[in-house]
Amino acid sequence: MTTLKNIRSVSCILSFISILSIFIFVSYVSASNILKISPDQLITYDGTDKIELSVTLLLTDKFRNYTWDAPTGRPYTLVLGDSLCKNAEILCKKVFHKVTLSNGTKDNVASDVVLTPEVVFLDKTQAAFSSQMVEMEIRVLWTLMNAMGKIVWIDTIKGFGHEKMGGPFSFDNNTKKQIRMAMGDMFNNTYNALFSAAKYFDKNLY
Repeated sequence: MTTLKNIRSVSCILSFISILSIFIFVSYVSASNILKISPDQLITYDGTDKIELSVTLLLTDKFRNYTWDAPTGRPYTLVLGDSLCKNAEILCKKVFHKVTLSNGTKDNVASDVVLTPEVVFLDKTQAAFSSQMVEMEIRVLWTLMNAMGKIVWIDTIKGFGHEKMGGPFSFDNNTKKQIRMAMGDMFNNTYNALFSAAKYFDKNLY
């Protein structure tokens, strides 16, 4: 009789664990999260040289409010606007001699050049298991124009981030690591691209 009771107790416990596991899995898959990326500095390059130009960084509404909805898998929304804007500002202050921020248009710009960033692509690979690596990619179109509206430099810069997909308790943090790494890579690559192109700026300025 005692053995039968023990078997029934074990069976009840296993049934409870199974139901709880299913509940956690369904909650994990169906939950919709807002993942906001904090505006911490992501750029690691810190040179002493600067391009001797004044720049107006034009932060459009679309860029300042940029979000991305995961197209497949667990639903979530990345809120990137604050981080993108802060790091674009940090980038400009590391690259140019003088920086002015603008949330408006290119009208009445007193700077030598106007730099406008635009996110044109964001996506990531899919993973079947929590231990599998996920690659996230971001692409930003940077357009540098003179005060008369002539394009001085234009390029689409990529950035990549890698991290495991993670399980129910690590998915959010791992996703944040993926996008922060991708954004940091993109801003560092933009830093290099601007200095590489700087020698061609003079002939396109006027």
